[in-house]
Amino acid sequence: MLNSESMGWPIRAGWMLLIVSQFLPVWFSSYALAVLILLVLVGWKSNNWRELRHNGWFRGLLFYFCWQLLSLLWTQNWADAGSNLGTQLLLVLLPGLLLIRKPDQADLRWLFKAQLLSSLAAVAGAFVFAAWRVYHSPVIDETIYYAYFFYTGLSEPIMHPGYFSLQLIVSLGILVKFWMDKHWRVNTGSITAGICLLACLVMLNGRMTMLAALLTLGLAVVYQAITLKRWKPVAVLLGIVLLFVLSFRFLPSQVQLRLLEVTESLDYDIKTYQAADYNGITVRLAQWECAAEVIQDNLWFGTGAGDGKDALREVYTQKGFQTGLVGQYNSHNQFVEAALYGGLIQSFLLLGIFVYGIRRGFKTKNLLFVAFLAFIFLCLQTETILFWHRGVLFFGIFSSLLYLNLPDKVSAPNR
Repeated sequence: MLNSESMGWPIRAGWMLLIVSQFLPVWFSSYALAVLILLVLVGWKSNNWRELRHNGWFRGLLFYFCWQLLSLLWTQNWADAGSNLGTQLLLVLLPGLLLIRKPDQADLRWLFKAQLLSSLAAVAGAFVFAAWRVYHSPVIDETIYYAYFFYTGLSEPIMHPGYFSLQLIVSLGILVKFWMDKHWRVNTGSITAGICLLACLVMLNGRMTMLAALLTLGLAVVYQAITLKRWKPVAVLLGIVLLFVLSFRFLPSQVQLRLLEVTESLDYDIKTYQAADYNGITVRLAQWECAAEVIQDNLWFGTGAGDGKDALREVYTQKGFQTGLVGQYNSHNQFVEAALYGGLIQSFLLLGIFVYGIRRGFKTKNLLFVAFLAFIFLCLQTETILFWHRGVLFFGIFSSLLYLNLPDKVSAPNR
C-alpha cells in the first residue's frame, strides 16, 4: 500500500470535485481548487511537509517554476508574465497538495472512477448537444453532420478538441487498468463505455494523440497483459480498435482527409494568405521556423516570462506569416515554447522532469506512470499543453496521481 492512512473523505471529495471541474468552465476549476486547498490545510499535519522537501518529483517541478519566476528580471510585458506564472503555479501546487495528504489505493480508485465517469458524461453531453444542433438546422446533409459531430463542432460545449482527446485517452487507460486489476468486469456495460470513449476520440480527429497513445499506453497494456497473463481485456480493446479501423471508409470525407494529412507534401509558402494552403503539419513547420529566429536571439535565457508571444508575433510580421498572425498561433511545441520564454535552460529543465519521472517509474515498477509521461512527452512535440490552464490542470492532477500509483509492496525512494 502507499501509506497506512487514507487522505480522508473530505479531501477525497475535494479532489473528485477538481477532477470533475476539468470538464466545466475554467472559472469552476478555480473555485474547486480553492475548496481543495482549504480542505488540505484543515487536515494539515506538520510531518506532511517533510515529504515536500525530499521528494524529487516535486523539487523538479519547483525548479522549473522558479526559473520562470526568475525570468521576471528580464521581461517587459508584466501583464502576460503574471497571467502565465499564475497558470504555471499549478504545476507546483497540485503535486504539493497531493504529497501533503497522500492517497491510499482506495482513494486512487475513487479518483480514477471520478475521471472515467466524468469523461463518459462529457461524451454523452457532447453527442446530445451535437444532435440538438443538427435537429434544429434548416438543412441536414454531410456538411452539417461534420460541422457538429466532428472536431471542434463536437468538442465546442466541453473544451478544445486537443484537451478533450487527452482526457479520453487517460479515461480509456483507467478503464483498461480496472479491467486488468479486476476492479471492473469486462462486460457489456464496460465494453460499451470503451466504445463510446474511442468513438468520440476518433470523431475529435486527435491524430497525434491517438498515435502517441498507441506507441506508449498501447505497448504498456500489452506488456502488462503478458506479465499478468490477462488476455481478455487486451483482446476486447484490440477488437474495439479494429472495429474503428475497419469503419474508416465510412467516415465523412473531411475526417478521412484530416487523418491522412501525414501523407501530404511538407512544402509550404510562409507568405500565403490562405490558411487552407496549410495542413496540420506544415502550419507547425512555419511556426517552428519563426520561433527558431526568436530563440537564436535569446538562446539561454529567453525573452522572459511575458514576452514570448510578442516576440513571436514580431517575427510572424517580418516573415509575412499572415496565417500565424490572424490565428495568433503559438509555437505548438512545448519545448520550443519553453525556450521562447525561458531559453534553453527552461527547455532542459522541462526535459529533466520527464527524464527523472520516467527513470523513477522504471525503478519503482510504476509502468502506468512511465507510459503516461511518455505519452505526454510525444504530445508535447506538436502542442503546448503546459502553457494553458486546462493542460496544466490535467497534467498536474494525473502526473501526481500516477506518480503515487505504486504497485503493492513497492517502497519508492523519494530521490
